[in-house]
Amino acid sequence: MTVQSAQPAQASQSPQSEQAAQPDIVYTWTDEAPMLATHSFLPIVRGFAQRAGVSVGTADISLAGRILAAFSLADDDLAHLGELTQSPAATIIKLPNISASLPQLKAAIAELQALGHEIPDYPDSPATPAEREARAAYDAVKGSAVNPVLREGNSDRRAPAAVKAYARSHPHSMGAWSPQSRTRVATMGAGDFRRNERSVVVPEAGTLQIRLRPANDGEPIVLRESLPVTAGEVVDATFMSAAALDEFLAGQVAAAKDEDLLLSVHLKATMMKVSDPIIFGHAVRAALPGVFSTYGQVLAEAGLRAEDGLASILAGLDPLPQGEEIRAAIEAELDAKAAEKGITIEYKDFNGQNDATTLNQIGTQVVADGYDAIIPIATLAAQCMTTAAESTKTPVIYAAISDPAAADLTDIDYVTGTSDALNTQSIMDMIFAVQPEAKTIGLLYSNSEANSTTPIAEAKAYLDAKGIAYVEKTGNTNDEIMTAANALVGQVDAVFTPTDNVVMAAAAAVSETLTNAGIPFYTGADSFVTAGAFATCGVNYTELGTYTADMALDILETGTVPEYHVMDGGIITVNTETAAALDLDYSAFNDLAGTVVEVETTAE
Repeated sequence: MTVQSAQPAQASQSPQSEQAAQPDIVYTWTDEAPMLATHSFLPIVRGFAQRAGVSVGTADISLAGRILAAFSLADDDLAHLGELTQSPAATIIKLPNISASLPQLKAAIAELQALGHEIPDYPDSPATPAEREARAAYDAVKGSAVNPVLREGNSDRRAPAAVKAYARSHPHSMGAWSPQSRTRVATMGAGDFRRNERSVVVPEAGTLQIRLRPANDGEPIVLRESLPVTAGEVVDATFMSAAALDEFLAGQVAAAKDEDLLLSVHLKATMMKVSDPIIFGHAVRAALPGVFSTYGQVLAEAGLRAEDGLASILAGLDPLPQGEEIRAAIEAELDAKAAEKGITIEYKDFNGQNDATTLNQIGTQVVADGYDAIIPIATLAAQCMTTAAESTKTPVIYAAISDPAAADLTDIDYVTGTSDALNTQSIMDMIFAVQPEAKTIGLLYSNSEANSTTPIAEAKAYLDAKGIAYVEKTGNTNDEIMTAANALVGQVDAVFTPTDNVVMAAAAAVSETLTNAGIPFYTGADSFVTAGAFATCGVNYTELGTYTADMALDILETGTVPEYHVMDGGIITVNTETAAALDLDYSAFNDLAGTVVEVETTAE
């Protein structure tokens, strides 16, 4: 949130703005601060200011707003605020906003295009005048585009005296640092920005040209035709050698391997928005040299760039003819890293069909066969495996348990895992954002599923507080769940199911039944949504699986079993096919979450 005061201020008339003709304070929408907090604080500001006769308007400086402004699809509220900074009467109080990295920018472009805004794709390698123009427009909103504008005027970033006094009286302790720690910092010793930097004082006014001289002695490339300078100006320039960077990174990867250390690369790709994403790409290639030496050309031709990160490459492999082959190569290289640590990973899958008798038999077999670790998915499987491993203390690393405490999976020295604990209030907020007139909500769950206990209680408390009626229906088998779902038809305006594995088994059929009846189905996991449910707000289950695997590998290596980990949420997933069938406008979700992911119903 940024508050801008000026006497007077011109209004911005962008679609996202609601400024008065000459507001005394401009309240800005950003996209990093939580949107609910931003929206809820505005009435307080307006109520306080109104008593003093001060008017409050709004301006949109979010990433989406800046993209639309760059293509003249919305007023440029940031430029209007920039003009205000030139006034001695202007005061800016600024909280964080997104300094968009390239992946964030591309995601925002895709979301805006999906909403019907006619904007071009981001051109990674612009070849035509139109592509170069689009690239320049996007690069202008990438990175820390807001700070240079709002700090351009009479910027005062000094800390208030009271804040300084408190800091002196309560100094922050960094904690004890063990002399035995092997942590170290490595920086380039040659060929980097620091060592190549040159400065010159311009003797007289004129113009400069910025050119890049290729390492192969090819023709210089003009990066900027004309840069006006005045006498006495200091001009500073530098460059980084890609060859020196690759040599440095390869050396650090090898050193980390030899010393058995975790290698971490620290960059600020939003402030250094041109150079740091490129450096990051070099780091990704250094970490997986075998993959890029074999498949680098194939990946490049498919537009899968190391600069966008490994997750982006993996997400884009499926359409490629060699996709599975490349995926196997990446997995092989990761397995090789485990092998370097003396760990051989063998996998064996079991399906207990959520049946206690079958799961107990599997647990007995797994322990008798001497497996080094067990990774059960879902509550009942985790409980059965925990019981089976009690005598041997075989590590049990569960995945996707919403409430480990309610499932009695805490305070056990050989049990840990990942939790997909549900933010029930967020899903309730989603219901009333899209259906503000909803009068009765259906609660569909299994009363034998520990994952459902807490979120159902939270949903009831939320609805009671709002004076909204609810109807509960439960079941413990597929047939019972379907009977319960059919019983809700004609009684409710929407249905909520938490991360309930029993209901999940019938998710496709339940979703079809409710959608055909015109009832939106809100759930606790994105797996429901890909099965046909309307929407959810929860964790990314690919990330959850990766984190669970990392925990298992670390336990096998160190023998230390950590506390369970709660995955971050805040991702809204919407089934666009279901939304169309229900004729629901879900644009309000953009104000409730940092990310809105659109999916379609999958075959499985």
